[in-house]
Amino acid sequence: TCALPISFTDLCRPNDLGCKLNLQPIYFDFDRYSIRKDATVELAKILVAMQEHQEIIINIESHTDQRGSEDYNEILSSKRAAATRSWLIENGIAAERLTAKGFGASQPLIDCNQDSCSEEEHQLNRRSVFLVQQ
Repeated sequence: TCALPISFTDLCRPNDLGCKLNLQPIYFDFDRYSIRKDATVELAKILVAMQEHQEIIINIESHTDQRGSEDYNEILSSKRAAATRSWLIENGIAAERLTAKGFGASQPLIDCNQDSCSEEEHQLNRRSVFLVQQ
């Protein structure tokens, strides 16, 4: 094997701050919207990025896995988006720099019906992602 002499962020277009910041998703437990301890590590990185780049606005998009009804998943994803946004506000980010929207199960990373995915695959769908708007 050979190691590439570049990092992921070296592949970013020069004006793509979202790519350069390399903001990672956070994940949620099944049927929950509380912020997990491991998620606070990623949220802290986002907090620092937003403090260093006062010009950016973050759009938070939250999702569920495909289990449960469409209506329930819409509500759950909205609660996940709100919880994610609240954590950042409680830690010093101005509310007007954050938008939050839930998408239910409409945008899965791994498309599966209720029985065809492992728990690990379902986990990847239960997420909040962070999109940088400049």
